[in-house]
Amino acid sequence: PNPNPNPNPNPNPNPEQVRQLLLTLLFGMPDLINILGVVYVMLYVFSIAGMTLFSGMEHLPFPQGETGYDHHSNFDNIYRSMQTVFQLLTGDAWAGFYLDAREVRFPADKYQLSPAWVTLYFVFFLCTMLMLTSVFVAIIVKNYSIQRSLSIDQETVANFSDVWLRYDAKVTG
Repeated sequence: PNPNPNPNPNPNPNPEQVRQLLLTLLFGMPDLINILGVVYVMLYVFSIAGMTLFSGMEHLPFPQGETGYDHHSNFDNIYRSMQTVFQLLTGDAWAGFYLDAREVRFPADKYQLSPAWVTLYFVFFLCTMLMLTSVFVAIIVKNYSIQRSLSIDQETVANFSDVWLRYDAKVTG
């Protein structure tokens, strides 16, 4: 039996496919920049909302290797808040952060946040970011399909040359 089940012995991509992909990114750049701007605004909005809901929570030490709401991931200032929301966007330890936030470790003299607000924040955040990610992928797919429809293969060029020779047999141009 063949140890390599890949029927294509050349693992390198076709240069034409790479060219199409790069042109897709190039021509889709204005749309991609627009959606990245919307993502940034949404990150900022969720950072401010997180600061409103979660700032002031106590930072408890975690056992080695565990993650959650600590001095690295919190909503105590705008810098840490943006960093934390970006971390949640990438999916890095969001479950641990969510579970810690549901415990709501506020000092006794501060208001106590209901776990329902924590759940609402995370559900709304994840749904919003999922929709924006879907729009981002849709823009890339749309531009890729446009690039594919604009490309001309060798067979089309050969057919065009044959038809053209019928009308201009003397090749006068």
